[in-house]
Amino acid sequence: MGRKRVLIIEDEQDFAAILKYRLQQKGHETVIAADGESGLDQASRCRPDLIVLDLMLPKMPGLEVCRSIRGNPAMGHVPIWIMSALDPASYRVEGFMVGADGYFSKTNQLPDLLRRVDELFDQRDAAAGAAASTTTEFVTSLAEEMLAELANKPWHENRQFIPLSES
Repeated sequence: MGRKRVLIIEDEQDFAAILKYRLQQKGHETVIAADGESGLDQASRCRPDLIVLDLMLPKMPGLEVCRSIRGNPAMGHVPIWIMSALDPASYRVEGFMVGADGYFSKTNQLPDLLRRVDELFDQRDAAAGAAASTTTEFVTSLAEEMLAELANKPWHENRQFIPLSES
């Protein structure tokens, strides 16, 4: 259903470049922000389908970025996955408490993150396809019902001629 846009908010340039490369190999468009403030700005401007967010960022910590995005009605629905070198359970809990949808360790879970990206977008595409199919079926059946009802009306009894112009 088209290319998906992933916003990577990550200050480690090498890690961001690897993640960008891997996502682009899968056909996704990527945008990178190197600090929390620019990440928040990019989130509102680029309209991502997914945000991968580091916790330890310059200018604004990742948890604050997550909290701000969740508080914005225009962006609050976008999945946010934290990808951090900080792996203790307390960071995971805090991430989920401010609205993160997933938490991955940079050290050993990059393959898991990439697999989950595919699953997320496959599920969304399937849901969008089903919704479009359901809408098309509904509109078609409604049109058929209306045509059947019109075919049974005695139009010849109630017809009136109304001129379009007085020329």
